[in-house]
Amino acid sequence: MLSLVLLLAGCGGGEDTTAQLSKTQFIKQGDKICAAASEQATEALKAAAKDLKPGETFTPQEAEKIVRTQTLPAMESAAQQLTQLATRTGEKKAEEVAVTLEDGVKAAMKNPRQVLVPVESHGALADAVRRGREMADAYGFEHCTEI
Repeated sequence: MLSLVLLLAGCGGGEDTTAQLSKTQFIKQGDKICAAASEQATEALKAAAKDLKPGETFTPQEAEKIVRTQTLPAMESAAQQLTQLATRTGEKKAEEVAVTLEDGVKAAMKNPRQVLVPVESHGALADAVRRGREMADAYGFEHCTEI
């Protein structure tokens, strides 16, 4: 769950949103998006868990609600930002990586309960997530490989 939770937040404002980006700039800005998302997801989980007693865990319904209402929407937003950012590179491979990561998030949103079990244990979602991670790693991302 946490590896999928680690994607999405936002890129800071004030930047030129029309200028062409180099691959290095795309990776740097994309990794900022992913790192911010990771922080956002971690904070949401901490906030949700603050009332749990030691040794207590979320019920499956509570966990699914947290993923559905806080984690995945944040990931979806970040994936969309990454896809928009990729269009500014003019590079087909950058767009493929971003779209593949976004597809993984979309697959998780279709069934948020699957996010709560090890990603290796389910077919289509596992394939979508693995493809995105592998492509992000091969492209040179550091933080966006944890989606």
